[in-house]
Amino acid sequence: MIFPGEEFNKASVKDANINKGLLVDLFNKIDDDSINIHSMMLLKNGSRVFKASAYSFDEDTKENVYSVSKAFTSIAIGILVDKELIRLDTPVFMYNNYATFILSAIVSKVTGKSLNDFLDEYLYKIIGIEKPRWDELKGYSLGASRLYLSANDMARFGLLLLNDGMWKSHRVVSSKYLEEATKLQIKTNYDDLNLDYDKFGYGYLFWLNSFGDFRASGSYQQHIVINKEYGLVFVLKAFEERNLLSLFENYILKAAEEEYNYCDYSLRDFIRRFKINSKEIIIMENKK
Repeated sequence: MIFPGEEFNKASVKDANINKGLLVDLFNKIDDDSINIHSMMLLKNGSRVFKASAYSFDEDTKENVYSVSKAFTSIAIGILVDKELIRLDTPVFMYNNYATFILSAIVSKVTGKSLNDFLDEYLYKIIGIEKPRWDELKGYSLGASRLYLSANDMARFGLLLLNDGMWKSHRVVSSKYLEEATKLQIKTNYDDLNLDYDKFGYGYLFWLNSFGDFRASGSYQQHIVINKEYGLVFVLKAFEERNLLSLFENYILKAAEEEYNYCDYSLRDFIRRFKINSKEIIIMENKK
């Protein structure tokens, strides 16, 4: 596993043993369907295979990641469990933002710090994230949403998850907690649940994937997708009602499965085209 310093190490698609043709198809799909993506990033074993950002965005642009915030709250709870400052009783499941806000308040009551300040000491500084904005209510970090992160921030967090809570030689959260947090704790295959990708179960504020492993997800298609078999971290920031997890399943995961093949196309050209063609979509979004 390769950990970043100030920047991620770069890997070509050949070095990463990933099918370039399917990544080209990914960018064609985004272009053909006018998908409103703000930023994407793919890591393999800690090295960055590609990054792509829309017009007026880059990998350091910080935005509200909605319910991806919940995954950060989960890690804070895990750290407190590891320190034996709290314990997990029999879990009760109800997906709502208020419950996660209560977890944020618990962190504050136990530590004397806001959730965001606590994570600044025990997470952000360790993995190289500058303390982000996290909106508050009555002095407590919201916990469930309104955390503002860049694609780079999300990728660093994803790499920590991929490596079972270790960052270089530093144990941030125990693998025991992460194993529990990212496995099936509650079934979610309800008939009234509209999103097919959300029907494969929920852990401790992490979603389980139909195609394996887990993810942190937020409204309008904010995702950190983890695939341990191929060592993948996929970050997606968007403003879309359409479910975009199929982009990972049908293109990126398949590209990792099928391995490298020679292709005349330059992926860099398609990434540049994506940025140019996104301008009109982003301008329309800003007018809404």
